Amino acid sequence: MPTIDTDVSTVAGDQANVNIVATDIANVNATSDSIADVNTTASNIANVNTVAGIDGDVTTVSGIDTDVTAVAGNAANVNTVSGISADVTTVSGISGNVTTVAGINADVSAVAAIDTDVSTAAGNIQAIIDASQAATDAATARDKAQDWATEAEDVEVEPGQFSAFHWAQKAQDFAEGRRG
Repeated sequence: MPTIDTDVSTVAGDQANVNIVATDIANVNATSDSIADVNTTASNIANVNTVAGIDGDVTTVSGIDTDVTAVAGNAANVNTVSGISADVTTVSGISGNVTTVAGINADVSAVAAIDTDVSTAAGNIQAIIDASQAATDAATARDKAQDWATEAEDVEVEPGQFSAFHWAQKAQDFAEGRRG
């Protein structure tokens, strides 16, 4: 069983680590103050990983946000057409007839009546634009959180700073009487 003088000597031997923690206490406190956010992210890590895994798709969609907005305003029509794609292919072969139908302005006016739906979708355009950066930020935060949690013992996460795993190993070594 260690004596108090052994414990004091051990702490004195780890003075550099104690100083690192003391120097970074603002970061420790910031993490502590944000623990609800850390826990929320941790409990949603599957969703974070999913978004991070499709960041290319999110970036692609953000690049065609005008098209997405147009389609979103006509989702019911798109769903209808998707069910009759063979008919759409047939119609594409008779474009002259389609041009004739386009001359029927009453029908065109009926379609124009759904402008409220288009405006609603356009109101969400900033969220579509921001999605790519949000996916990138989420992936970066996920990776950094993983490093802070599990980086190997004696491997710095940032200069002079170590992971929770590192400190757990140091605490276990200390508790088991191993000094190093």
